[in-house]
Amino acid sequence: MNRLLFLTILLFGTFFFAKDVFATANVYYSVGQSSSNLLAGTSVTLTLTSGAAVFSVAQSGNIGVGDRVTYDTDNKVAYIAAKTNADQMHWTLITKTGGTPADVSGVAVTSIKHEYTSLFAAEAGAVDSSHINNTDLTVADVVLNIPCYYDSGPDTTAVTINGYTTDGTRYIKIYTPTSTTSEANNSQRHSGKWDEGKYNLANSSGSVFEIESSNVKIIGLQVRTARTNGNSSAILCDSAVHDVNISNNIVRNSGLGDYVYGINIANSSISNLTIWNNIVYDFNTGLINANTGIRISTSDGTLLYNNTVHNSSYGIIIGYNDAIAINNIVNGSGNSNAYVGYFASGTDYNATDGTDDIGAGTHNKLSQTFSFVNSANKDFHLAPTDTGAKDYGTDLSGIFNIDIDGNTRPFGAAWDIGADELIYLESKFRGYVNMRGNVNVR
Repeated sequence: MNRLLFLTILLFGTFFFAKDVFATANVYYSVGQSSSNLLAGTSVTLTLTSGAAVFSVAQSGNIGVGDRVTYDTDNKVAYIAAKTNADQMHWTLITKTGGTPADVSGVAVTSIKHEYTSLFAAEAGAVDSSHINNTDLTVADVVLNIPCYYDSGPDTTAVTINGYTTDGTRYIKIYTPTSTTSEANNSQRHSGKWDEGKYNLANSSGSVFEIESSNVKIIGLQVRTARTNGNSSAILCDSAVHDVNISNNIVRNSGLGDYVYGINIANSSISNLTIWNNIVYDFNTGLINANTGIRISTSDGTLLYNNTVHNSSYGIIIGYNDAIAINNIVNGSGNSNAYVGYFASGTDYNATDGTDDIGAGTHNKLSQTFSFVNSANKDFHLAPTDTGAKDYGTDLSGIFNIDIDGNTRPFGAAWDIGADELIYLESKFRGYVNMRGNVNVR
């Protein structure tokens, strides 16, 4: 063989081999409230070929990505990484560190279980020798995915994400699976309104969810603080972290404490935060009346997009003039407490029912009347009759293009302001129309 050709093959073969072997892997460890065996059927067998799993019986339980599968006579372990067919027999399995498990044929399956019974346990346990075996995700070269499932009741243990070393490609993602074709048998995500039948994290003793590591994504959770006295936050960042994304969450207060915050960015050295498509409400209790929906104390680049803040003593407070707010609704915070502080240049297209001068932008809308589907029952989807937010937003599709429900923006002439993009049906009927059963049109 020509020596140059041989060296070229060797060089590129080594490159592609290295790229394949050392490519960043995704690991998945699930959270539920039950440690029960979710395996469906009896005498179930499993065949694995290059990670493609075929169960002999459809696995119809409340299972999905991150769940642990135990199989074979020596109790091998693998984790669900994807659902690959609607027949519920075909899935993708990976090892604890994101690799491909060894092939097997027709071996017995012992169990399918959620890996952890609380988010607190998952955060602490993911680094042990049975899982990543490293607190440094850059050394382990993995993305840590923690999908959260609802089995029964809330997850009641407060959690702090800390002690991890991360970077922009080896990060932590905590979320609720939504796709019933590629992730789980059942969507675990709320539908833009608080749902006790979906995953929710609730605590009454202090801050509920604290972020002390960088490169963390919090997507689609329900987080509730219920402290009856003292201060607390539903979601808190109080360390000098960076690159935190908080999106598509419902954040609420049901306690009576003072200095209670929905999303509280409480350290001036935090950088590169993006907070979008969240609904935050009822932070208006306590004797001091100082509670706040979203509080930003950082001085380095916070972006607030399409959030809806309702019924809070203060809507959005900015401690420094380095936060940009676009397409947000603040409703029910009066005439002087909706948008507090100095917003950075680029702030625009925000709305409030009060008379606050937001202080930046020429398209902000004051003294608006918002029409929600049912604000008394905490449903803050826009109603078709809305005239305060519908079609008044600006296009942010270069950053994201969905609303809190996962609907594509825009629907209609332009983006809507707030977390919800109003999707409605206009139809004309002639003749006789007969509807039976449950019909829900929003």
